[in-house]
Amino acid sequence: AMLVEWKANMNPIVAGTYGLVASMTLVLWCAYPIMWALCEGTGILSGEIEVVLYTILDVIAKAAFGFVLLSNHATLEAATASESDKQASLLGRLPAMH
Repeated sequence: AMLVEWKANMNPIVAGTYGLVASMTLVLWCAYPIMWALCEGTGILSGEIEVVLYTILDVIAKAAFGFVLLSNHATLEAATASESDKQASLLGRLPAMH
């Protein structure tokens, strides 16, 4: 619930990127144990198919995930900068400690 509230307060573009990355993580992390169950757990799929499918999962998990993050770097950086600006302005309003 806390993450949903946090996402609701985000810039819509950042929230979209967050949603995409969270969804990719959920799907990919669930795919690995399913692959294990189909290949090694039950032997339904052969070793050759197992290698190919794990390779595809690895490429998606690493390369595609990295591409999404890097292609949205400017957006995420701008959002981080705006949060830093908000925090700095709040700190500027605090009375000076002497």
